[in-house]
Amino acid sequence: MLVQSWGPMSWTKETQAKLDRLHEKELAGTLTATEQAELAALIAAVEAEEVQSLTPAMARLRGDVEVLIQEVRGVESRNEGLARLVAQQQQLAADACRFLAEFDQRRTSILDALARVAASAEQIASPGGDPSSSLNARQ
Repeated sequence: MLVQSWGPMSWTKETQAKLDRLHEKELAGTLTATEQAELAALIAAVEAEEVQSLTPAMARLRGDVEVLIQEVRGVESRNEGLARLVAQQQQLAADACRFLAEFDQRRTSILDALARVAASAEQIASPGGDPSSSLNARQ
């Protein structure tokens, strides 16, 4: 008996019924060698048709994946740049806090010195309380 060679698939109800019948016989263990070869040919034809029909879609998907990979790399690169900028901003804020603390300390020191000078000038101007009496006493 000649095994039918399945060419380009034109899957029909009859072809599906034949495949189903051969699968049933295979499960039952009653498949002949010829039927086994026919089942193998049908399965090979189905797989070949799947490969043929899926190849363009798979190529598109591979292209899409490559585009997405490039987009992810671009986003990662921008994220790294943003992370560096955030670190610089954090350093700038820390520097500003240190500067403000030093500025406040220097301001306080100057105000304290000014208060001491003012208090000293007041004491010199009026040892007894009246600035004019100290001037009169000196003359």
